[in-house]
Parts: sequence; C-alpha cells; structure tokens
Amino acid sequence: MKSYNCSDFTKLGNEIARLFQFAERDSFFSLPGWYALVADRGLDREWRAGLSVGDDAQVALVWCHNRDKSPRALRSCTNAYTCEYDVLHGGSNLDTVRAFAKNLVLDNPQRDYIRLEGLDPAKPEFAAVIDGFRAGDWVVKPYFGWGSWFEMTNGLDFASYLAARPTILQNTWKRKSSALKNSARSAIRFYSKGDDLAYFIDAYELVQSQSWKQPEPFRKFVPGLIRLAAENDALRLGVLEIDGRPAAAQIWIVWAGNVTIFKLVHAEEFAVFSPGTVLSMQMMQTVLESDRPNEINFGRGDDAYKKLWLSSRRERWGIEAANPRTLRGLSPAGKLALGLGRDRLKKMLGQSRGVGASAR
Repeated sequence: MKSYNCSDFTKLGNEIARLFQFAERDSFFSLPGWYALVADRGLDREWRAGLSVGDDAQVALVWCHNRDKSPRALRSCTNAYTCEYDVLHGGSNLDTVRAFAKNLVLDNPQRDYIRLEGLDPAKPEFAAVIDGFRAGDWVVKPYFGWGSWFEMTNGLDFASYLAARPTILQNTWKRKSSALKNSARSAIRFYSKGDDLAYFIDAYELVQSQSWKQPEPFRKFVPGLIRLAAENDALRLGVLEIDGRPAAAQIWIVWAGNVTIFKLVHAEEFAVFSPGTVLSMQMMQTVLESDRPNEINFGRGDDAYKKLWLSSRRERWGIEAANPRTLRGLSPAGKLALGLGRDRLKKMLGQSRGVGASAR
C-alpha cells in the first residue's frame, strides 16, 4: 500500500485517476476537483489531505489528518459541505475492498484511529470496509451520520410534482408569489454557461451575509464550489431580486442524472415574501423541465421543511475504528467496545419486548 500527502487530486497518475473517473460517474462529490477544493479551502489549516492506494491500484481512500495533534489518526477528507463520500474502488470485487481495508490498518502498526463519514450503508462496500478493519483486529463501530430527503423524478413534470406537494406548501407558494408581484418589482436570474460568475458569487455572498444563517465556516469554499460546478457544467444557480436587490440565492448541482439542492439562503429583510419558497419553486420547475433528472435530493440534513418538498428519506452513515494495541488507540477502542455492547443490549431488550407483546 502506498500513501501520499497531497492536496491537488487532479494531478495524479493514470491508475489513480482511473479510480476517480469510475467513482465520479455516480457522484459529483467524488470528483478529484471536489477533493482538491476540500483540501485547499475546506479544512482547518492544521489538517492536511492525503490518499492511500492499494498495491494493485484497485482501491483508494482519500483522507485527512491533523499533522500536529494526531498524525497517526485518519478521517475522511470531508467537511460540513460534503453530501456523499465513498471508498474509490473502480468496480473491484468486495474481497479486494476488504483486503484494502485490512491492509490500511495493518500497514502502519502505530496508526491509532480512523473515522469515515458520509458513506452509503446500503452499498456492499460499506460492510466490506467494516469486515476489513475487524480482520485487522481493530474495534469497529458504524454510526448514523445524517438523513437525506429525496424524490424520484424520472418522467415527472412540474405540474405533477406540484400536485403531489402538501397543501400548505402549495398555498404558501401561491400566496407569496401573488403578494410579491403586487407589492414589489421582482426578477429571477439563472446562471447560464458563459455568464459572468462574479455577479452570482457576489449575490450569494451578499444574501448569505444578510440571512439568519451563521457565516460560512470556510469563507472561500462556496465561491470555489460555484466555479468548480460551473467548470463541470453542473451548476444551477438562481438569484431572486426584489426591487433590484438580491433577496434569495440558491445553488443546485446537477450530476449523473441527479440533482442536489446544495445551498439555500434568503435575506431576512425580505422574509415577508418568503423569497426562498418562491425561488425554490421556480428552480424546481426549471430543473424538471430542462434537466429532466432521475432524482432530486436535499443533500445532508433532516430539517423539517425538507419533507414538504421531497417525500422520501435515506441515510448516510459513518465508520469509526480504533487500534486497541496503541496507547492513543486504546481509549477510543474502549469507548467503541462499550457502544457496541450497549447497542447489542438494546437490540436484545427490544426483541424480548416484542416477544412479550406478541405473547400477550
């Protein structure tokens, strides 16, 4: 196994590039440019990104570590903007993924801890990584990461989408759209390929600064994300202007037939018009009619409003693993073992209650 400290994943050898190319067919968040952006603009400065590649270059993992405080601990190269994360495997069979995971923990006997987030628990690779870590005699515990709301939209037109929405959302949109037309001058600007990105970046940042949301944790990340998505023809960015000023802005990402509603902001000054709802509905219509996606999803998070817009939910999970044979790994390994014990006990108690209930 080879490991590299690097930040620009767009400049790697052909064998490694092939792994990214396979993964990016399904996810924008597997692009080498995405990882380069996270490494360069989306990590605290003491963290550095890297890559571990199996000896046969069939499997790889993009990680980061804190070079000062915990250089022997790895975590996935992810941050609060990450919606999806996967092991890069190039279509390898599960035995190869298991062997890679086992070698990752055995390759460096002094490694203490690994934490991967944003994985799809429904993929067989998820269980294969767990099996590989455990085969290396590490203590391993999967954990819930976040929920993600989505809607299957293959063949769905806007009228059908709207008809399926809860009445409260339909009424809010109609009422606020009417009030906006009657009370103010409004216009919606959509980014098109070749447009000047500066206006859209400035508009997003202005609205974000005037919204109820906290400042972005990494100030340069979202502008970089906008440019990356635009370069890959994945950007759908809309700005709602009221009386000539940006009142709401949204970033949606279109990739591999799927749409991720990535960032939504609106200025508090215009909240009476529900500009976010008005813009979201117009974005939804535009995307359904122009891109005709198979799916639209809300990225990460279980915010209550999301179920009004999209009706189905799935989950992303993580894997936490610790080495019980090192001094710094012993404590987290003990905590993970206790957590596993509690989970088993809860499961046993739940099953016994179920048996009792049915007996009654």
